[in-house]
Amino acid sequence: MRPLRKFAPILAVAATLVAPGYAARADEGEKLVQESCGKCHNAKTRPLSGYHLTREKWKDAIERMEGMGADVPSGKKLDVVLDYLVRTHGPEGAAPDQKQ
Repeated sequence: MRPLRKFAPILAVAATLVAPGYAARADEGEKLVQESCGKCHNAKTRPLSGYHLTREKWKDAIERMEGMGADVPSGKKLDVVLDYLVRTHGPEGAAPDQKQ
């Protein structure tokens, strides 16, 4: 256990540097979902809270929405959206009979 003590300050600094980037990315994902999906998917109309999909299923759903005329992010922004959706609405949050 003692050898790890000398690395504690380094680990603390690393965590401090990484955490803000992760938080910013998480906030960016939420913002992008609100901007891109919030017009049709909100608490009152077609909420996403009932969906718990894998990354692949979310990507398929986004592609379907794009085919219906939705303005969806692409490239790195799409990856940020998918990361957010899997983290907040992924299969781990679903009841066993709802997992897809």
